[in-house]
Amino acid sequence: MCVASHVRVGSVRVAMTAVAVVGALVASAGYGVAQTQAAGQPDIEEARRLVEEVFDYQGAVRSLDMVIAMWTASPDSDPDMLAQAYELRGRAHFALDDLDQTRQDFELLLRVRADHVLAVDQLSPPFVQFFDQVKRGLVGSLLLNLSQPIVIAVDGRRVLANPGEVISLVEGEHEIAIREPGFLEVSERFTITADRFMQLTLTVERTSGTLSMITGPDGVSVIVDDVSRGVTPPGAGGGDESSPVLVDDLAPGEHSLRLERECYEPIVTQFGVPDPPGDQEQTLELVPAVATVVVQTTASDAMIYVDGAPRGPAPAELENLCAGQHVIEVRAPSGWFVDRRTWVAGATVTLDVELRPAFAIVEVAGSDAAAAAGLATPRKICWSSRQRLASSRPPPRTSGSARRCPVARRRSWDVGTSLGCGPRR
Repeated sequence: MCVASHVRVGSVRVAMTAVAVVGALVASAGYGVAQTQAAGQPDIEEARRLVEEVFDYQGAVRSLDMVIAMWTASPDSDPDMLAQAYELRGRAHFALDDLDQTRQDFELLLRVRADHVLAVDQLSPPFVQFFDQVKRGLVGSLLLNLSQPIVIAVDGRRVLANPGEVISLVEGEHEIAIREPGFLEVSERFTITADRFMQLTLTVERTSGTLSMITGPDGVSVIVDDVSRGVTPPGAGGGDESSPVLVDDLAPGEHSLRLERECYEPIVTQFGVPDPPGDQEQTLELVPAVATVVVQTTASDAMIYVDGAPRGPAPAELENLCAGQHVIEVRAPSGWFVDRRTWVAGATVTLDVELRPAFAIVEVAGSDAAAAAGLATPRKICWSSRQRLASSRPPPRTSGSARRCPVARRRSWDVGTSLGCGPRR
């Protein structure tokens, strides 16, 4: 019996290629699936050994009961691994002549993966025949007529479908949908009958294009038409090339592209989206925008700082100094040196460092002209350590709101600091 249906499919956003979609699915779910799978992998392998080598079918059932309970309780369980566990438990029950439990395992298996295929050359014919019997009573087929390969969602599970492909589904009501960027969005409900197939024609209409942007190095901001579309993530192989950033919703026509990363020359270019739109990929490599500074000094105990961060002892040659404005300091107990400038990419500059004593200015003022004349003497305080400041004599008390300056005080002084002490106002 063949049931024919026609559905027009398509989306207002831009689509990834089928391969990119599948890759994204694997990447997003991979960690949880890997954890769940790894947790039960030793147990299922032991159960396989019990079934195929030791013939301890009761022990295999006990082991598989625990594995299946763990995997079915996890939202990240791997359907393929769960199907293998059900098949192994069905084989154990079949060897124990428990056909009811075998049938139940087969039905659970087919509800997880209706397209599960047995390795018939490794299994007994009666077992294979029993499995086929259960499958014919539970599974039907959907024949898809497509104008191009497309990622579809069948009951929420995303799969790559090709023109003329047959999809196995358990009997009952199902939903098929296309909700991919770049295609008109549609969903359709239909009913599958066991041991029958129905035919569904999907006309795929593309409405916008995509750009998969790969950069060298990774960590590059991708800006399309003055809108940030993400940062390129590290590549899977750990090399200099990034993984792609997918830019969707690209209407046919010309678009601007800007790639930016600190310490690299930006790339500004244009790209076009054809009509009808499609998917395209670009790989662009950014050029480092760095300068080199050579710090020369005769001091043996000097340290270099760039924008306040230590960069090691002087003398030294600092490569890969990002182009732009920087403050370079050389500090030593005997003095201090500072250089402020805007560095140009490709420049090499030698700094001949002459350390100069560094001090803070402390000014003590009295409450009247006479006191001020006697006390307003600048004091030079060594910047390199905590110092004790003592006035030669305490400032005189005056009537009104005058206050006494401390005779002695300890504090840390920054270069260029000016501190006044005078009457309260």
